[in-house]
Amino acid sequence: MTWWFGVALWKRVLGALVLGLIFGAILSQILGGEAAASFIESYIKPVGDLFIRLIRMLIVPLILTTLVAGVVALGDPKKLGSIGVKTIALYFVTTLFANTIGIIFGLVFRPGAGSIWAARTLFRSAPKRRPSPSGCWASCRRTRSPRWPTATFWRSSSLRSCSASGS
Repeated sequence: MTWWFGVALWKRVLGALVLGLIFGAILSQILGGEAAASFIESYIKPVGDLFIRLIRMLIVPLILTTLVAGVVALGDPKKLGSIGVKTIALYFVTTLFANTIGIIFGLVFRPGAGSIWAARTLFRSAPKRRPSPSGCWASCRRTRSPRWPTATFWRSSSLRSCSASGS
C-alpha cells in the first residue's frame, strides 16, 4: 500500500476518474443503459452523496481551526493587524477572480444544456422517480447522513423536549 502513497495525488485522482469512466462504460454495456442508470442511482450514488456530505461537514470546522491556530501562532497583536488586512484583501480578490471565471465559463460552455435535467425539460415533463426498495441502506443513509457535525444533535428529540419544557 505504500506504493499508492508514493504516486502523486493528481495522478491518483486522474486514475480514479479513468477507472470510473471504464466502470460506467462496462456497466452500461453489460446491463444496458436504463438498468445501469438504475443500479448507479440505487447503489453507487448514495456512497458519493455520503462522501460529499462528509467533506462539506469537515470543511468549515477545518478552516476555522486553521485560522484560529494561525492567529494564536502569531502571538503579537500588532502583526495580526497588517497581516489580517492583507489576508482579507487577498481573500476578496481571489474570490472575485474565481466567481468571474466561473460565470464566464458557465455562460460560454453552458453546462447541462441539452441534458434531460435542463430546466425547460424538467418543468414540462418531470421524470417519474422509481421508488427505492424498502429497507434499502442507501435511502436510509441518504436521508440520515448529517450535513453538519451538530445537525444530528439539533434534530434530536431530547433537545426539542428540553426546549419545550423551558429548561
